Amino acid sequence: MTVELKRLYAPEAPTVDGQFMLTPKQRVALTVALDAGYFDVPRRANLSELAEQLDITPQALSKRLRRAHKTMSRYVLTASSRATERDKRRD
Repeated sequence: MTVELKRLYAPEAPTVDGQFMLTPKQRVALTVALDAGYFDVPRRANLSELAEQLDITPQALSKRLRRAHKTMSRYVLTASSRATERDKRRD
């Protein structure tokens, strides 16, 4: 069987910012939420207020924050696992 490549499509990788591989929009959303006290207990800001500041819907902000948390969590937990494995190999 012979295969001939006619065209190769490589979509641009998403632009990421910082050590946790967040997009710029995710970083802004997290920063605004953190500064406004959204993550405080009790909360000092709600999703609707933050979404208004960012000129997006509360649903869009909620999704953006969840994706950012997932990305950061995956990065941190995976990096932690890799470091643990490296330490084990050194012993």
